[in-house]
Amino acid sequence: MKKELASKYDHKSVEKGKYQHWLEKEYFKAGDVSKKPYAIVIPPPNVTGKLHLGHAWDTTLQDMIIRYKRMQGYDALWLPGMDHAGIATQAKVEARMREEGISRYDLGREGFLEKAWSWKEEYASIIRAQWEKLGLSLDYSKERFTLDEGLSQAVKEVFVRLYEKGYIYQGKRIINWDPVQRTALSNIEVIHKEIEGAMYYFKYKIVDSDQELVIATTRPETMFADQAIFVHPDDERYKDLVGKYAINPANGEKLPIMADSYIDMDFGTAVMKCTPAHDPNDFALAKKYNLDMPICMNDDGTMNELCHKYQGMDRFECRKQLVADFEAAGIVDHIEKHLHQVGHSERSGAIVEPYLSKQWFVKMKPLAEAALADNDVNGAKGFLKTLLTLVSNRPVATDINDQLEGRYNGGYKEYPNSSEYRVAASSEDEFRSGLVLDRQSPHLISVPYISGTSVTEEMIDALTTVDGLLEVLYLMRQEIFMAEGRRAADLGIRFPVCETEAANTPSAAEYTTAQIPSFIPLNQDMDAFEMDKEAKTVVIKYNMNRIIVQNKSSEYVAPFFN
Repeated sequence: MKKELASKYDHKSVEKGKYQHWLEKEYFKAGDVSKKPYAIVIPPPNVTGKLHLGHAWDTTLQDMIIRYKRMQGYDALWLPGMDHAGIATQAKVEARMREEGISRYDLGREGFLEKAWSWKEEYASIIRAQWEKLGLSLDYSKERFTLDEGLSQAVKEVFVRLYEKGYIYQGKRIINWDPVQRTALSNIEVIHKEIEGAMYYFKYKIVDSDQELVIATTRPETMFADQAIFVHPDDERYKDLVGKYAINPANGEKLPIMADSYIDMDFGTAVMKCTPAHDPNDFALAKKYNLDMPICMNDDGTMNELCHKYQGMDRFECRKQLVADFEAAGIVDHIEKHLHQVGHSERSGAIVEPYLSKQWFVKMKPLAEAALADNDVNGAKGFLKTLLTLVSNRPVATDINDQLEGRYNGGYKEYPNSSEYRVAASSEDEFRSGLVLDRQSPHLISVPYISGTSVTEEMIDALTTVDGLLEVLYLMRQEIFMAEGRRAADLGIRFPVCETEAANTPSAAEYTTAQIPSFIPLNQDMDAFEMDKEAKTVVIKYNMNRIIVQNKSSEYVAPFFN
């Protein structure tokens, strides 16, 4: 009797045992040194939970790539691994422990770590099973975890090196503080939620005066750390108060009244109390005027000794009691209820406290610039190859009379390719065909006529750094400018300029602003190429101010003057 085929495809029965067979045969194992290596490091999923659809999509694309490279004969390694996720995992473990009626303080350090490692093994097993269901061609023999000794040592090594280079430093800054987890949070770990709050308007008495200032705040509990009061220097309402003092109703201390243009005269009463240790904007003002930065709160969100009778209270309980005391003393002018966005910790759900803390910081700008430069090499190559193709295939025209049109327009012009265009080094020289100027010497150097550039695809492919690519781009720019007869009648005598420049009044000229390709550092002041792939034309936009007035261009740019 013939076996009937199932009415529909059953992937479970078909795929059963296949993945394990692949692993036993070591089809995914890398290490053949005779082959050219190719590697992908899996973006390590956090052991905080299970994989989701986003992981499935991302890893499927990686699997396609690594299998393709394996078929091409590469020693293809797809390295699996997982991330311990630090405090995020701690929050998950503690949440489970709360359900069990225990805390990390009940267990102690070693007991809690045992719980954390148990969580890691549980979810690591789930993640591996999910990888198996996806059929991912991972080399498990080389699997890593972010707390592995080797990786930990590598992190320490990088940290020390960056510190020695001055990229990592310690400093006191306002950071996002989670008073429940008692840890700093990055901006992406802060979830802003709309909640109903209040704007409290309090009366501040002016020293040796019957006058009062009404100042608004959403966080009365931070008043114990106030250091100054600010108004706008042009605000006629408060000009006469600048230089005087007001009494802080929370602790009776005198606060100097100061003026700064940072204050918004149209917001609230246009009077701002400055609490440097509990607000990033106040911190900046305090740095500017060298104010003290006391902290009135403990790292667990309770009030400290600066708060006198409120010491030990939770910050929100302190707020409630302080406002009640102010109402009884007649200090409250009025209270406005309003909805506003408040930051919450992604880890614990607690309201985030802006908090002055000594933390480690990384100088991102130099690292980002280096990373962007390295990562954009392939993009730069693509740009140069596109430019090369367009230059090589541009329509040929031999009429050079139109070249004079660009002399006084103060901008830029398209010029077709032609072997008839001519250049010369000076007004005394005879014009010669197919030559470009060499800034570093009086000699002329030859370039191909029709292509307009000596650059080839092979030259571009051989480059590995942005600096090398920049040099090639400058060379192409020079050759396109010169060899293709830009400003044929007087090229080598002077660059085209607007009429005010031609009249010897360069300061009055409105120079064209350079448009910089994305992969070129802004400090290079490079001319830009605008490419039209359909028309097969290249428009060169040049910074005349830099070329003509400053005369500080690259060695590959050749400005010559009367």
